[in-house]
Amino acid sequence: MPYIVLGSSNKGKGNKVYGEIKERINARLDKSRTIAHNALISNVNIVDRLCKINETEPIYGGEDDRVAIAEFARQVVNEFFEERRL
Repeated sequence: MPYIVLGSSNKGKGNKVYGEIKERINARLDKSRTIAHNALISNVNIVDRLCKINETEPIYGGEDDRVAIAEFARQVVNEFFEERRL
């Protein structure tokens, strides 16, 4: 991608290109976030199935809902960082 020099002569064009770049970056971030969230959901389901196979209490055991699983993960992370020792 060529360099764009922002100045008074091409401000309009520069702002348009900046907006396009920002949209591409946001689209990539959204895709990455979705991939990470899907991986989290899969891993939670896998661990819960392993718990069932080994006749132990599941780590999650809740409903199969994206938001609920994300909230569970947030609680796990918060608890981990609250209990850590530096």
